[in-house]
Amino acid sequence: PARIGIGGESAGSHIALLVGLTRPEHGLEGDLPEAAPSSEVQAIANIFGPTDLAALARDNPSTRPVLVMLLG
Repeated sequence: PARIGIGGESAGSHIALLVGLTRPEHGLEGDLPEAAPSSEVQAIANIFGPTDLAALARDNPSTRPVLVMLLG
């Protein structure tokens, strides 16, 4: 395909953001032939997904244990 878009709701949006913001130079593509099409994402639809995890932890202390499990 010439372009790839990805989206999700809530936790799915979080995963979509992770996938969409990952670039080939991050080294997660594996071994691909030279002629392989790019898997780089051009568009992300984030529906109710968390984007500012620091503010989430600050403003809602009950989320801190979950964020510690997620982020370490």
